[in-house]
Amino acid sequence: MDEASCLDFLGQFHTKVSTRTGGRHHRVMHDLFRRFEIDPKAFDIVQITGSCGKGSTAAFISAMLQAQGIRHGLFTGPHLFRYEERFAIDGQFIETGAFIEIVNDIAEKTKTMDLTDVGHKHLMTLIAMMWFSKKQVPLVIFENGAGGWSDPSNVFDPAIACLTELTLDHTQLLGDSIEAITKDKSAIIKPTTRFAVCGMYNEEARRFLLDKEKSSDTRYDFLNRDYALFEANGRLTFKNYHFELSDVTLGLEGRHQRQNAANAIQVIQCLGELGYPVAPQAMKKGLANARFPGRLEKLAREGTEWILDGAHNPLEMTVLSENLKQLSVNPNVVVISFASKKDVEKMLLGLHLTDAFYFAVASPFAARQQPQSEVEVVFRRLKLPFQYCSSVEEALHEAEVLNDHRGPILVTGSLYLVGNARQWLLNGQRL
Repeated sequence: MDEASCLDFLGQFHTKVSTRTGGRHHRVMHDLFRRFEIDPKAFDIVQITGSCGKGSTAAFISAMLQAQGIRHGLFTGPHLFRYEERFAIDGQFIETGAFIEIVNDIAEKTKTMDLTDVGHKHLMTLIAMMWFSKKQVPLVIFENGAGGWSDPSNVFDPAIACLTELTLDHTQLLGDSIEAITKDKSAIIKPTTRFAVCGMYNEEARRFLLDKEKSSDTRYDFLNRDYALFEANGRLTFKNYHFELSDVTLGLEGRHQRQNAANAIQVIQCLGELGYPVAPQAMKKGLANARFPGRLEKLAREGTEWILDGAHNPLEMTVLSENLKQLSVNPNVVVISFASKKDVEKMLLGLHLTDAFYFAVASPFAARQQPQSEVEVVFRRLKLPFQYCSSVEEALHEAEVLNDHRGPILVTGSLYLVGNARQWLLNGQRL
């Protein structure tokens, strides 16, 4: 298969709903690993889950390992524009040729296999581990999808489990309470897990994990109990029970990145105890050099500043609003998209840009589109000025015309939208 055929093959799994009853989705993942002779136990795995900050935390960890020269694989998702962005080794994405080769191998060897319960995340996890195995990568940083137990990757036995901020999100899958969501996500902590880095502020989630800590042999490290990143005299300092790192500079914008960086540094400290030591100077270099496109990212085109941020739930929207205020940025035009089952009203209220004009557009990810009528009802109820556009290109063009160089334009609500907007801006309006 050529690249287009490979994308068509993967695309057929987008709308599939994996059966999770009785852990069926885990058995399917085990079956795929056996068929392709992948042994997850051959890797040291740092598994990251949470509602917010997973990708940024992974980016900080990878940047510090890269600065130290420690070989590692990184899996994140979703991608902004190309599948290859999900899979990296030492900061380099998988080559398109290697990606096509792996997808062809999967398509050929699963011809006689029942793929009824194979979902998109099964394949993404399989591609990642096949590539890391082929390249003999010893250490893997793996960002989960929506959940913990609900994710096919819960077949891993991570050496380090990292839980970032938790909020009510993906409730149709994980449960409608913080306790239920925390229970699902904390399932990545296995009896063999050495360290659980608990990096959330949510008090209900912390209580659940504090109770779990009492009966576990795993060492639990809690943000602001066992480690912290704080500002003193205008400088950031990280401190835990035996280590201090001063004069920290972060390459990712926004106050919320301090929380993600703190979690990342603590993970690095745990990795040091597992035989992957990172020197303080390499930590500082990695934190300062960390990049993660589409997270409070600023791009300029023809005299107009664009701000791209993949915030896609109410808490992330609130954080985005706070960061914009801190940076004294007041967008008067917003391009926004809402994936299916997202709470449109709570997201708009969290963003709280009541004076802006909105260009709403369906998600570029066709399998995750929210009905136009449902989105429009919310805009009208909140009395926000808006126009619904039929395509991303139309929304971006109309935003540019209306803005007329009068200030920054914000693109948010969906990483898929941000990825398409980024491509449009960087490649001269071609998607």
